[in-house]
Amino acid sequence: MRQTLDDQISEFAKPLIAFCGEGAAHALEFLQPDKLPEPYRTLLVHDTDMTGTLESHRGQKMALHSVEQFVDGHNLVRHVELCGSDDGEPAEFGAIEIHLDRLDAGPRAAVLQGDVPLGSVLKQAGVEFKSRPRAYFRIKPGEAIRHSFGVPEDGWLFGRCNQLLTIDDELIADVVEILPPHLSVS
Repeated sequence: MRQTLDDQISEFAKPLIAFCGEGAAHALEFLQPDKLPEPYRTLLVHDTDMTGTLESHRGQKMALHSVEQFVDGHNLVRHVELCGSDDGEPAEFGAIEIHLDRLDAGPRAAVLQGDVPLGSVLKQAGVEFKSRPRAYFRIKPGEAIRHSFGVPEDGWLFGRCNQLLTIDDELIADVVEILPPHLSVS
């Protein structure tokens, strides 16, 4: 049975819907990776974590700003912005659901503190993990995303739905990662 668009959005973009509501998802179109324009294709189509990719692209560490978060059982769901730690420029709008019960005490405490991106927390703790991008999309930004990036309502932003997994394929997090407009290639 083929999934409907609403089913795909619910499956892949669940963390985003938690913060932006169902209305944001109606302005979302899934794309094949080769349909993403540059530099978005280079920044999104890979199987590594976004924090490291953005740090390499921007030439600086990423700072995490947790816009809002809540704990749902053993899961932390948060809406975040990654910005360059040197210039403060937005680098990513994200929505993430982290399975806290898959993390040891140290990384769990660091994640709950909310100052460091998940990828950086895992690397600092020596946790081996992998990325599994599941879908790529373009989205007309809703209010929360427009506020993060300071963009007007019209125009498309590009992103991906990704999972962070342990080496044994246990799910650590579902992530929706949206990049700002007007990126340049470094």
